[in-house]
Amino acid sequence: MKILIISDIHSNYEALLAVANAEKHVDQIWCLGDLVDYGPQPAEVVQWVRHRAQLCVRGNHDFALAFNEDCHCGKRFRELSRESREMNRQLLTPEQIAYLQLLPETEEIVLENCRFRIAHATPSGNLYRYLLPGTTDIELAAEIECILADVVFCGHTHFPMIRKVGSKLFVNPGSVGQPRDGDPRASYAIWDEGVVKLRRTQYDISKTVEKLQGCSLSPGMADQLAMVLQTGGTNV
Repeated sequence: MKILIISDIHSNYEALLAVANAEKHVDQIWCLGDLVDYGPQPAEVVQWVRHRAQLCVRGNHDFALAFNEDCHCGKRFRELSRESREMNRQLLTPEQIAYLQLLPETEEIVLENCRFRIAHATPSGNLYRYLLPGTTDIELAAEIECILADVVFCGHTHFPMIRKVGSKLFVNPGSVGQPRDGDPRASYAIWDEGVVKLRRTQYDISKTVEKLQGCSLSPGMADQLAMVLQTGGTNV
């Protein structure tokens, strides 16, 4: 069984297509949420995930857009998130917004005698807590000790990570659409016959930037978002 695990696409359809083209031969696709905000093509991303992903959970940005709530993101990105969310909402159909509203907070699945838990930010379904690479083993163990799973997939941080904690494996595939670890290439994970690997693929960032500049954003906002994409999140 070969599974493509993607997260934090953030309306970056060009990056999503690049990942799909790089991994054409997979048995399933699992999405860890945050389909929307920041990028210029939310409708295309939502439609692709609806029709291609076997599992998808809700991210904090999906929840914020779907229910007109605050996404509780970090201060650096708060205004970028707020304004791009309003732009994204105008580009989605009522049906697509309803899809985001109905996404679950967590999913569990057993394949080939392995139990998986997928969620956006934390295994419990909390949408806002950041389990960054600097999270200690003790802190991470506390997050997953009550989770009945062999492998836990979470996104949210935009930082890829694989950690073994006790008998459990914790994996963050990083961000497809807005990496923030200094590498602007789209980040994702592959589960293949019991082995998980983090992977990156290049995409044409200039196409996403061009589309951002054609969106209804205030002066300078598209430039800030472009800088995040071009630098892998190291400058905003």
